[in-house]
Amino acid sequence: MKLLVSLILAAGLCLAEPVYFTKSGKKFHKATKCGQMTPDKAMTADRTEATSHGLSQCGRCYRVTTGKSSGSDKSWAKPVTPTPAK
Repeated sequence: MKLLVSLILAAGLCLAEPVYFTKSGKKFHKATKCGQMTPDKAMTADRTEATSHGLSQCGRCYRVTTGKSSGSDKSWAKPVTPTPAK
């Protein structure tokens, strides 16, 4: 039983894919270095949450774009902490 619960929880965690976008953007990206967004202005959220707020996936990151975006209110998202340059 514990194994089954662990597998279900692990599957749920895999579905919580983090995505990146800018405050004024209408698309979300797999990485901040996509080339279609400004990395230093990146914000992050769960893919499901980003989609539910009207963002659609980047054609370059995901090869296919779907859905329409609406508005630029991203108050539900968290800013991405920049990683120091090496």
